[in-house]
Amino acid sequence: MTEGDLSEESKALLFWRPGEEEENFNDWSIEVTASTKSGDTKTTTYHVHRSMLAMGPNRSSYFETLFRSHHQFRESANNTSEVTLTEDQAAAFPDFLDYLYCPLSESKGLIKKENCHSLHYLANYFLVPHLIDDIDNFIREDITCNNLGHLEKYL
Repeated sequence: MTEGDLSEESKALLFWRPGEEEENFNDWSIEVTASTKSGDTKTTTYHVHRSMLAMGPNRSSYFETLFRSHHQFRESANNTSEVTLTEDQAAAFPDFLDYLYCPLSESKGLIKKENCHSLHYLANYFLVPHLIDDIDNFIREDITCNNLGHLEKYL
């Protein structure tokens, strides 16, 4: 399942994604710097909502702790988190945000073979236990039901 496969109700909740004409009332930014294999870097800024990151259905304990700590972290001074990721992890970051914003009933469908490793890293980094569990279940199902040949990839 991709964003295009989500129900209309769930798509409406992905208000971290920039709209063409609408203000999304974001109150936090995440700057993701991707380190490429050639040594170059590319930074993408995501404008997000503290309430969804810290209190949404798939909340991040990392952000919950950060936001409850008020001004104890440097990030609070400019309402921006900075993270450096690999190319693959950075490419999966929009899927990660979709997962945080999406209802529990549909969020599992955002996990695919192509993004599960990167999502697993992001789930550990940002402390999202629901996502870790969902990825573990996805891998278990894929290996059991579909193809033992994928086992090596997951290991």
